[in-house]
Amino acid sequence: MNWFKTLWLNSEEREILKAAKEKKDFPVIEPVVVKPEPQIEISTKPYKNIFYSNGNLTVVFKDGTMISKSDVNQDIFVSIRDSDSQNHIENLLVQKIVEPVTAPKQEFETKEERDLVSDNLEVFSGNPDFEVKGKDVFLKGVNLPMPASVIASFIELLEKRDAQKETAQTKGEYFPGAWQSLDEQIQALKMFWLKLALNTLPQSREDLLTFVRRNDVRITGNGNLVLYRRIVSKDGADQKLVTFVSQEYYRIKKSGLDTRNFAIAKNVDDYELVDLEKYDGTGNVPFVNLQVAYLELPTYESNTFTAWHDPKVDIKIGGIYKIPEKGINLNNGLCAAGGLHAAAVDYNYSGFGDLPVVVLVNPSKAITVPINETGKLRTTEMFIACVNDKEHGKHFDESALGVFDEEYHDLSLTELEEAAKTKSFEKLSILDTVPAVSLVDLNTIKQMLQKRVKTVI
Repeated sequence: MNWFKTLWLNSEEREILKAAKEKKDFPVIEPVVVKPEPQIEISTKPYKNIFYSNGNLTVVFKDGTMISKSDVNQDIFVSIRDSDSQNHIENLLVQKIVEPVTAPKQEFETKEERDLVSDNLEVFSGNPDFEVKGKDVFLKGVNLPMPASVIASFIELLEKRDAQKETAQTKGEYFPGAWQSLDEQIQALKMFWLKLALNTLPQSREDLLTFVRRNDVRITGNGNLVLYRRIVSKDGADQKLVTFVSQEYYRIKKSGLDTRNFAIAKNVDDYELVDLEKYDGTGNVPFVNLQVAYLELPTYESNTFTAWHDPKVDIKIGGIYKIPEKGINLNNGLCAAGGLHAAAVDYNYSGFGDLPVVVLVNPSKAITVPINETGKLRTTEMFIACVNDKEHGKHFDESALGVFDEEYHDLSLTELEEAAKTKSFEKLSILDTVPAVSLVDLNTIKQMLQKRVKTVI
């Protein structure tokens, strides 16, 4: 699914579908995947080389000049590394101050897109899940109009799903499974919008939609974003054990088997999985049940990781990684400060740690997308799902993340339960801002998120 694009509304596939609908001769709707156009990155850095070690920084500019300084902290180094201006770098090193950046507002929706969507709202007529007021579309119970890009995705999914149903009815082949995938995508989009509606910052909501549109981002069944990053191993970390536990857990879950029926044994150099139903007491002896190992993973001393930007923090695979509010910066002109970074699948994050991981981001927690690096975003928290064994640029199978997605979603619901119970947005606020929705909406959203259709694995 190419989320939040309007390609479907002017597509030949849609015209064929509309013509067939009038003739009652429905074609089989095959999913159309449009690959994003490759982006060519042209280096605009003003320096030829940059050397940084133990606080000592030397920058060699393209014009042959060189500048050095000692006692340079990591934040200043990152700002210099990401800078596109020699004058800005010189000011940072000579005056040791960061010049404020005035970030232009990113256009996340054009008038043409809004007009196009507004002319194609008939699919919502009679649908009990939506309300149309003029040119605005609302998910019933949430008093926040959806952006054109979100409406466009709903139109595409609903039209395709309805066509599948009408095709089956016309041909007398009424099998609900034929449109199950489309129903699941509609459910995922609803979950995404409910969570995005809880984001307290209008600019953050717009930045996030821009990020998903520009990058090939996947969305889970619970509306979370599947993103990527690297973490740094600390002393005592056992990468082999943590990797084995997280990957075997999702593999067994995806296969439909019960993780309680498997255990982990250790051989000479590695770990192996033992099927307890077939174990006869010979070979390597299991030392921990697989399900127990995963559930207790955040408590393992060997599960000790940190972040490249902040080596003082503790990161646990299988747990939530958060930033304190005092560390939040909403300036999207800054690339490397003010939030936790998560990247799209094509973003090159190879220099930011020794262990690649898959992370889930709740849309309500997203802060900004740096204007000069739109392949990553900043968020206040993320769920570190598992070790990423895929090569760079290759998507992790989001269907295999179902168990992690459910766990993170349930943790998010706990936060909403507390907000609804206390009738306060304090737990949901970012820098004293509150959601655009009301407390009545909050209760409705909470109930809708609770009633989602869970993936059976």
